[in-house]
Amino acid sequence: MSAAAATATHTLKLKGEVPLDQEIASLIRSGKAKSSSHQATNYESSIYGPDPEGLKLLPAGTRIRLEESGVDISKGYPERPDINKVPIFLDEAFAIRNEERYSLD
Repeated sequence: MSAAAATATHTLKLKGEVPLDQEIASLIRSGKAKSSSHQATNYESSIYGPDPEGLKLLPAGTRIRLEESGVDISKGYPERPDINKVPIFLDEAFAIRNEERYSLD
């Protein structure tokens, strides 16, 4: 490997007049910008919905607690959201539950 190749870096290039936040969202949703955790789990951006394989890993006590609480896990657990509905930026995530909620611990 040449010294130039060993020190080469990749840069994010914007496509024309697209705002940076839209470019970031496009990269994340397309699956081209994967975090190391997604690479480690072989994450596929097109797979969403209940995970039937997750039921095999679910502890018996947790399964009982979920079923007694009325959570339908018949098709799988956990429910994986559509990648297009996952918030990318902090303000999008915060807007999901932007109200005070009473919690009893």
